[in-house]
Amino acid sequence: MAAEKMTRGRKQVKKKLPEFEFTEENEKKGMSSSEDEQVRPRETPKAAKAVKKRAAPEVDEHEAACVVGNEVHSMVETFGANFSKMMQAKKKRLEAMTKSSMKESLHKVEQLWNNTHTQRKTVIQQFSQKVTSALQDWETEAQRAAEQEETFNNLFRQNQKLLQQLRAARDQRLKTVQELYQLFVKVSVTSPG
Repeated sequence: MAAEKMTRGRKQVKKKLPEFEFTEENEKKGMSSSEDEQVRPRETPKAAKAVKKRAAPEVDEHEAACVVGNEVHSMVETFGANFSKMMQAKKKRLEAMTKSSMKESLHKVEQLWNNTHTQRKTVIQQFSQKVTSALQDWETEAQRAAEQEETFNNLFRQNQKLLQQLRAARDQRLKTVQELYQLFVKVSVTSPG
């Protein structure tokens, strides 16, 4: 169809097919007489020695367009098949590369996650040990502080009792001294002299 459309607008010109070369070498290479007759008519000995270029018989443009169209069609089909195969191969390579890349990425992420998880676990263990140790130290210090507070309270009570006893003893002595003074004053006032 496309070839017919191309030829409608143009003049119908008869195309010539490419020219063929005939030499003695071609004859020596083994062309039989029947092949020779099919390719070219009988030549004179003088013409056989010289190299001749002959034009192929003229062909109608429509027929040439059909032949060319068929050739182009087969070339396009071949190219399409080759292109399709090439694209399928590239697609498979791309899928394989993507799969490999994803597998490697997942492996790296998993490895990174494992390393991070291990490090986090180690940090948590260290933190836990330090906190536990600090809490134990704090409890020990709190017990010591409570014991010292109790000891100081006991000492304070003992000192308070001692002070109360000393006050009581002092008050008693003072009372005794007052009684003695009053007795002295009484005795000195009553006695002559």
